[in-house]
Amino acid sequence: NEYQFWRIQSPVWVYPLSWTFEAFGVGYAQLRVFSILASVLGLLGAMLIASRRLSGAPLVLVGLLLSVNYYYIAYSRAGLLEPLLNGFLAFTVWFLLLAFSNPLWLIAAELAFVAAFLTKQTALVLFPVFITGSLWTALRSRRNGRSLRSWGVPLATLVALGAALGIYVSTDAYWSTLVSNLGHALFDDVWVSQIEASRLSLTDVFARVSQWDRWRDGVLWLMPVAALPISIELVRIAHRLVTQREIDAWDGLTSAWFLCVLGMLQVTPLTSLRYYIILIVPGALLAGGGLQTVLRRTRASERRWIGAAVVAVVCAALVLTHAQWWIGWARHPSYVIVETNRDIAERIGEADAAIIGAWAAPLAFETPYKTYYVKHRFNTSRETLIALDVTHVLIRHQGDPFDWFSRDDWTFWTLRHLFPDAAARGEPMARYTLWDGTFVDLRAASLPSE
Repeated sequence: NEYQFWRIQSPVWVYPLSWTFEAFGVGYAQLRVFSILASVLGLLGAMLIASRRLSGAPLVLVGLLLSVNYYYIAYSRAGLLEPLLNGFLAFTVWFLLLAFSNPLWLIAAELAFVAAFLTKQTALVLFPVFITGSLWTALRSRRNGRSLRSWGVPLATLVALGAALGIYVSTDAYWSTLVSNLGHALFDDVWVSQIEASRLSLTDVFARVSQWDRWRDGVLWLMPVAALPISIELVRIAHRLVTQREIDAWDGLTSAWFLCVLGMLQVTPLTSLRYYIILIVPGALLAGGGLQTVLRRTRASERRWIGAAVVAVVCAALVLTHAQWWIGWARHPSYVIVETNRDIAERIGEADAAIIGAWAAPLAFETPYKTYYVKHRFNTSRETLIALDVTHVLIRHQGDPFDWFSRDDWTFWTLRHLFPDAAARGEPMARYTLWDGTFVDLRAASLPSE
């Protein structure tokens, strides 16, 4: 990690990926295989959790939701951290469920949660569920006559892990990433040096939660079919909690997991669909539970065919809804990344090049050249850019084709501010059209030496 940013906060992701590149070479194939294997961990964890409660069609539905969902699969191949995060969060919940039978499983839950946190700090959203689940197992053990001495090893492990993690988090290098990420998540501001609670306006939070666009473009766009059985299951769990004053571990942990993630996603100003990927595993579990609730209620009546019809409709709607996106891709496949990498390598040749820009890493990932990200806190100082010995720039194009600066590109604003006299005239070496219609120009660049 050339920016020494993700390496500090996400070592569980960065180091295994680095070892993969060292063993098999650097390329998109290697990145996607690693990412897919990480997503399989989430699928496995989800199916293990589901198997403790569900069977038959509801269990199949959980697998379908995770195996045919267009966006989940697309993001699971993209080299993001969320698939691996999903896996560790799923196994945290799985081990918590096992701990209700044997407290020693809490050790595995603790290790899985720490691994999730060291994959991405977003894992903190499950911290209330982790703590509550751990205390719940203790109360259940005490109620069942089990001695609290059996909690000795899990408690000692928790203290040791907490102390080690506390020391690691308290370092200046880590703390700066934590503050920056919290500022990004809460205020969409990466430049904060400290978190000021006064900046978090309840009015703004309520406005976000009540925005229909956020629900439509987030939860409903990601899980359009599953939203209904999820709602059914949440209503059933809430009704049981109100009427019976208790719920079982499976209901409590899965619903709390889903609601904690959903709450975080609705509070943050960030709306990119990829952030919602961590909602799909608990959502799939609740959708399976909702379908099982429908089947159980219909089997108790004389109209058992209603349950079978509901199962058929839900599964068919799930497959067909996502199939339209798969068919759309099959009709108009795009290989922009691969083709652009090859074209850049052919145009620049065997030169010792250094390419900068927000698009430099993906569009030149498989080339032999050095690439440097330019955005936010990454490589945005004059001294750093001069030291990089920049030879080319990949910059988003808008407006005048003879202007190397785009008004909607971080690289543009950085270069214009730091090097106002730097300019590139003439036609670009190449112009690439990305999958969303964005134009990106490859241009030769020459920055001052001091």
